[in-house]
Amino acid sequence: MQHPLSLKKNQVPKYIYLCDMCEVRFEVRHSFSETYTDCIKCGEKNSLERKPTEFTLAKKESKFMEDFEVGSVVKEAIRESREDLEIEKQTHKNKVYKKI
Repeated sequence: MQHPLSLKKNQVPKYIYLCDMCEVRFEVRHSFSETYTDCIKCGEKNSLERKPTEFTLAKKESKFMEDFEVGSVVKEAIRESREDLEIEKQTHKNKVYKKI
C-alpha cells in the first residue's frame, strides 16, 4: 500500500531557493536528484541555496486513509521534516556567511 504522503507518479516535490548575492527567492518543482546552482535573476554561478519547504498532509479520502493508524501520517511527516532539518543543519554548520 502506498503511503499517503508519497508523491503520485506525475508529481515532483517543490523546493525553495535563495540567492546569496541578490537575495531573490523562488520556488521550483523538480526531482530530488536535481539541484539548481545558478541564480535565475542575477546569473551568479553557484549562488543558490536550497531552503526547507513546508509540507501539506493528504486529506482523508474514503477507505484509503482508514487503513492508517490515527496520527501515523502526522508522525511520519514530523519524522521526515526532522531528517530534512538535520541535513540542512549539517549543510550550514560550517558555512561562512557574508556580513551585510
